[in-house]
Amino acid sequence: MKNVAKCDIWCELQNLVNHRVFERKLRPKPSG
Repeated sequence: MKNVAKCDIWCELQNLVNHRVFERKLRPKPSG
């Protein structure tokens, strides 16, 4: 079960990074 927990943490980190990259692509530069 340790591997599952580690995978969950890794998946969450990957999701956070992907989300940031996606947002950066949508909004390359902040307005203002």
